[in-house]
Amino acid sequence: MKKTILYKSPLIEMLESKDLDSPVLYQKNKNFNVKDILFNAETIALNLINNGFKEGDKAVLLAEPNIDFISTLYAIIMCKGIAAIIDPDMGTTLYLNRLKQFKPKWIFIDYRLVLLQKFRWLHLIYKKFSKNPFFVPYIDKINYVIMGKNLRLKKSGIHLDKLKIKSDSNIIWEKAKSEKDFLITYTSGTLSTPKGVVHSDSSLISSLNLLANKIGKYKGQNMVSYLPHFALIGIMANVKVFLWKKDLPIPKRIDFINKHKINIFFGPPVEINEILDHCISHNIRFPGSLNYIMLGSAPIYKTFLSKLKDFTNADIECLYGMTENLLVSSISSKEKLNFEGNGDIVGTPFEGVEVKIAEDNEILIRSNQLFRGYLQLTKRKKDEFHPTGDLGYLDNQNRIVLTGRKKNMIIRKEYNIYPGLYEPIINSIPGIEQAVMIGKYNDKIADEEIYLIVQTSKKMSSKMILGYLHSDKYGIDTAAIPDYIIFSKIPRKGRQQKIDYQALKLLI
Repeated sequence: MKKTILYKSPLIEMLESKDLDSPVLYQKNKNFNVKDILFNAETIALNLINNGFKEGDKAVLLAEPNIDFISTLYAIIMCKGIAAIIDPDMGTTLYLNRLKQFKPKWIFIDYRLVLLQKFRWLHLIYKKFSKNPFFVPYIDKINYVIMGKNLRLKKSGIHLDKLKIKSDSNIIWEKAKSEKDFLITYTSGTLSTPKGVVHSDSSLISSLNLLANKIGKYKGQNMVSYLPHFALIGIMANVKVFLWKKDLPIPKRIDFINKHKINIFFGPPVEINEILDHCISHNIRFPGSLNYIMLGSAPIYKTFLSKLKDFTNADIECLYGMTENLLVSSISSKEKLNFEGNGDIVGTPFEGVEVKIAEDNEILIRSNQLFRGYLQLTKRKKDEFHPTGDLGYLDNQNRIVLTGRKKNMIIRKEYNIYPGLYEPIINSIPGIEQAVMIGKYNDKIADEEIYLIVQTSKKMSSKMILGYLHSDKYGIDTAAIPDYIIFSKIPRKGRQQKIDYQALKLLI
């Protein structure tokens, strides 16, 4: 019998330490337990190696989050590969830009994207009628693994079904180091300088353990999310994770929560606010099964929490963190609403997180959760503090309070949007003399909206500019596409005629 080496990293050991028979994932009327995930991952890993996957190979996961997605992620760990999860919502041009930097050898791709690659007529129809079309062209010298429906398309890659056939190899397990590069996630960036944040097993385990401890008191209950990394957190906390589609209509989300008796919600405030608006307009309360709502990935303001607490009895917790260090601090909604000081209080630092305030009031952090560095850039020194880009202070109870941002930054949904990265591209559009991007928080949607102020002497329309922003040459992140475009002379002030941002805010 053939012998094949698989690697047992701390993340695999952490999974094995859980109750193997406990249901942790629900998909299409079927429960999956830890044993199912481990078996699927081992089988996929063995077959990947038999098909040429080597230690250090880079793999992109571009498929719908489900049991196969989770199992494949663990399989990549067992093969000692490096995985990247790149959000397709950023748009085709920027996605391809990140692929170019990451240089994957493998892409695990949704079958629908393969159909677009195979049939040009289908791609043209999709591009014409889709609001935000996303397309990944076929790239030579990349191994494709097709996920989802098996349409038996010729010369398109291996289907995952073939990798799930039990192998006759005998596994030899070797222990893997915890400090090796494992997961790459991308922050918001421009076409020329994508920023890949490199995490190791060790840094991810530190974050997963902290969150698992938070959710641990709800062990055995049901959690919902559309994000795969939230699913990993639920699995590690031994709660059953239900994955719903990101674009599921609000009434169906409420039906979903009621039907499956969801107890735990974990996501950005804009997602829960959509449900809240529905409840307010229909004069109904949140489903009674919800007893814990964990909010993160974007600012959480008092106006939003004040509305939310009137429609649910669930405990509400607010998290503060970033791609480079997933968990910095947390605070309950009650404590946040009772805070009367200056600034936005984000709570007490998590265990193991050191915080200090720089001379310019920037918040600096250090912890075991911190990333290893940025892809293709110098690795971060292990003991150095990381500048968060946020300004603030520690109050007399050692709680972090934010007072602003060091750089002009907009946070929309879970995306950090730096106008300075996009304005040079927008300013290069023919006819635009200058454009300035600013954000304004909208209480109604519990999120920031983006305004683009355009100065031009030409005859231009919002539709024309949006067309440029969706094009290949002038395209920007989908998350940074403005909600409103205002045509106006850019106000300036002072001897150096700098942009007057206060006057700009009056325009919107």
